[in-house]
Formats: sequence, C-alpha cells, structure tokens
Amino acid sequence: MTKPLKDVTTQHRQARLSIPHAREPAERLPPVEAVEILTTSVAVVEEQSFLLRVDEWLARRTANTAGVYVVFRDVHGVVRALVEPALADAHRGAFMNVPDGAPLVWVCRFRGRRAGRVTGTDTLEAVCRAGLAKGWRHAFYGATPEVLRSLVAALEASYPGIEIAEAVSPPFRPLTDVEMEEQIRRLAVAKPDIIWVGLGCPKQEIWMARYARHIPGAISMGVGAAFDFRAGAIKRAPPFIRQFGLEFLYRISQEPGRLAGRYFRVIPRFMLGIFRQEARRLFRSQG
Repeated sequence: MTKPLKDVTTQHRQARLSIPHAREPAERLPPVEAVEILTTSVAVVEEQSFLLRVDEWLARRTANTAGVYVVFRDVHGVVRALVEPALADAHRGAFMNVPDGAPLVWVCRFRGRRAGRVTGTDTLEAVCRAGLAKGWRHAFYGATPEVLRSLVAALEASYPGIEIAEAVSPPFRPLTDVEMEEQIRRLAVAKPDIIWVGLGCPKQEIWMARYARHIPGAISMGVGAAFDFRAGAIKRAPPFIRQFGLEFLYRISQEPGRLAGRYFRVIPRFMLGIFRQEARRLFRSQG
C-alpha cells in the first residue's frame, strides 16, 4: 500500500509585503495550446517555441508590467498538486507550465499534440546564450551561497559578457515578513529580465505565485536542481539516459534516501490517474 502524500501547504506562509506589485498587464499574447494532465494544464511547446514566447513577452512588457512566472513541470509536481492547493493555484496562475518531465511529453503526444521536453537546466543555458545579444539581465534566488558563487562563476566563464544583476541565497528557514520584503526589494531594484528560482518543488512554485508580480517586467523561472547541476554540486544524468526519460533513476542513485520514496509513491499515482483520465475521455467520446 502506498503512503499518502502529505499536504504541506501550511508550511509555506505568505509574507505580508508593503511593496505594491505592478498592476499593468503585459500586452496579451496569443494563447498557447495546452493539455490537461490530471489537474495541471501543460503547455504544448518545444524548447524553441517556448524561447520565442519568452522573447515576445519581454519585448512587449514595460517597466510597470507585473512580473510573471514559468513552472517547469514534472510528474512529481503534477501529483503533488492533487493534494496541495497552494501548488495547484500556482499552476493555474503561471504564465506557462511547460513539460519538463518526459512522461508529460508522452501524454501530450498520446493525445495527438506535438510537444517536447523543456527542462529547466537546458532552458537556463539557452536563455543565457540568447540573452547575450539582447542584453537580458539575470538574477538568481535560492541555493547556498557556495552554490550561487559557483553557478555565477560557471555562467560568466561560459557566456562572457552575461549580465548578472543579483544573486540571493535565502536562509534555510521560514523568513520573517521584514526579511522577505528586503529580499524582494533587492530583486526588484536590480531590474532583472529573468529571475532564476532554485528552491525545489513545491516551494519555488508557491514563492513565484506569491512574489513574482512584485518584481516588474521580469519572468521568474523555477528551475529546481539546475543551480546544483550547473554549479557542479550534483552531476546531471548523461544524455542517453535523459533521452529515454530515465533521468529519475539516475537521480535516485545519487540521493536514494531523499528521492527513492518520493518516486515510488508518485509514479504509481500518476499512472493510475492517467489511466482513469484516459478512460473517462474514451467514455465521453463514445457517448
């Protein structure tokens, strides 16, 4: 019998900020086709179409445009959203939920939609590369000071001329309202175009849903372990493993105590949920 997933929504208290968030919406972009996977709407995109949409939003925003955020979604997050209302709300409020996990791509393709993996780690590289010519400014939020220093150094070595506006390592404890407000102000004053958030799921999604709008003209992107991968703190799975959608097995081998139980609880729930969802779709189509 699988262990129930715990609702940890109450662990993520929203700080009361005195900072007014920008209220001007960006010029509306054409809607992106999406597939409903369990209760999460996943955008039907590939890496190139996603990057074009990011570029288009940045080109249309103004200094007063409310910040938006992108969720890089995997099976774990889709299943957690079933029992964590704050995470489900974060999915609904996102600029896009893009298919980071291979199984989400497979579901999209099974339903006749052309989608490709858009991983946080690969997007970090692609956006940093594309941003050189456009002068995009980057900020980083999350991880330890040591990981942040290594990450910034690695990116500056790979992309000479990259504009890194700010890097904030929050303490590994709940922040007071005053502390959170000070950190949001630091990010807003830096005037970044992209804010990379590496807090892990569901903390980064909930953080972005609550605070991204307070940082005008910026897109926040929750990229999870990408900070550790790029800083060299954790080794990423080889390309051939990622190609077959087996990256989770490689990650389990690295951190079995933390990840084995998570994946072996989440995967059966996801498979059962998709089976039921597809059965309902088939029943409706025949009715």
